[in-house]
Amino acid sequence: MSSTSSHRRRSLRVTLDGYISGSIFFLWVALAGYALLSADLGEAAYLCAVMLCSFAVNTLLKLAFKKERPNEIDAKSRKFYLGVQRYSFPSAHVQLAFTALALIQGFFPSLFEKALLLAIATFLSRLYLGRHWLSDVIAGVALGYVIGYAGVMLWGGMS
Repeated sequence: MSSTSSHRRRSLRVTLDGYISGSIFFLWVALAGYALLSADLGEAAYLCAVMLCSFAVNTLLKLAFKKERPNEIDAKSRKFYLGVQRYSFPSAHVQLAFTALALIQGFFPSLFEKALLLAIATFLSRLYLGRHWLSDVIAGVALGYVIGYAGVMLWGGMS
């Protein structure tokens, strides 16, 4: 394979990463914004606290495991993975998506199907873009959903 062909594939992957990740992120922000605007102030603060808790757990696990990301990430993309984010286990994107999914299921059940589609898209995109190993995203699903579900249960159960 020529270096030009290899460079084009890497450039395409970086471009796709931006479009895919950006689109999914925008849809999550729109869904979360709608949900939070529908919640009272106490609920909204609680939901944000559960998401922050999930992120903190993710950061601690990344520091504990220090698992390297797949080799498919090119040098240009690696500059975005600084500090603890250079580690891949568990996937923060997927963990936070599935934390949000469980919270939406408990607090805003009418939005569950939309959130499920976004969570699945997040899961698949991290694999497709070569940002994570399969074990990273599976752990993100399990941890995220358990943390979100625990947050729902602590608030008072599923609606």
